[in-house]
Amino acid sequence: MKKLGFENYRRFKTFPLFRFDGITILVGKNNSGKSTFSKALAFITNYLKGNDLENVSFNNNEIKELNTGNFNRTRTKDAEGDYIYFE
Repeated sequence: MKKLGFENYRRFKTFPLFRFDGITILVGKNNSGKSTFSKALAFITNYLKGNDLENVSFNNNEIKELNTGNFNRTRTKDAEGDYIYFE
């Protein structure tokens, strides 16, 4: 994975495309999105490792430990439409 961006995920209606380069270190104030970014990365990695690429599982044991929760908890509350988009 070389880049990650998302919409309607957790507290971010839009998170701009972030490109990884070499070693990546996340730094920021409390509640700035570091954990959300890490959870999105783990969520997508878990999805790509899965056997079923047609469906996303919110209850897989690996991501359950990340406190991802279910779709309604993970989707941005004021999102327009029922989707979470990852790029």
